[in-house]
Amino acid sequence: MYGQARFTPETEDGHPTEPNWAYGVSKLANEKYAAIMGEAHGLSVTSLRYGIVYGPREWYGRVLTIFLKRALEDQALVIFGDGEQVRDFVYVGDVVRMHDACLTANGAASGQVFNVSSEKGLTVNQLADLVVEVTDRRVPVIHEDVPEGAVSSLFERRRLPQELRTLVQSRRKAETRLGWEPETDMADGLEREWRWLVANRHRWTVMAY
Repeated sequence: MYGQARFTPETEDGHPTEPNWAYGVSKLANEKYAAIMGEAHGLSVTSLRYGIVYGPREWYGRVLTIFLKRALEDQALVIFGDGEQVRDFVYVGDVVRMHDACLTANGAASGQVFNVSSEKGLTVNQLADLVVEVTDRRVPVIHEDVPEGAVSSLFERRRLPQELRTLVQSRRKAETRLGWEPETDMADGLEREWRWLVANRHRWTVMAY
């Protein structure tokens, strides 16, 4: 939605919306279509801009899920590039609470755009270290210099083109208007996802992205 960060945390009304790849463009288009339909037909529309939503039942293909599955299989965690890419992770249970807050806000969310995020940046290097700590699998962490758009030589993942360097979204608007803030610490949420994966390893067999 925002494209490469001009500043952080990225705010709903202050940061440019200049997505630099097709997926982001589709998100922005959906938001604009919804706003037009809301105005034309008197619909109550609220648009949510998610950070990286994680937790039990997450789809398999993003960096966190790949790290977890490789840890489960006692394989090295592979980081593309220098690992200093920054991401904003938000636990799925907190996202559900945000949905509830929008639905029960007596119109305070209508016509609004909200980030749903932790507002805490975590580098991929830090994420890998946290996965090793939470899973207690002492697997090595290695770096691979994979060009954007190319496939890893170590496993089946392709590095995404036009990769974002930084994503850290402000949650202040949601807190001010709806009283919402995330409650789940990253380590706690990661442990819950890990326990789910250990019990449901059959769920992550085909990578999708």
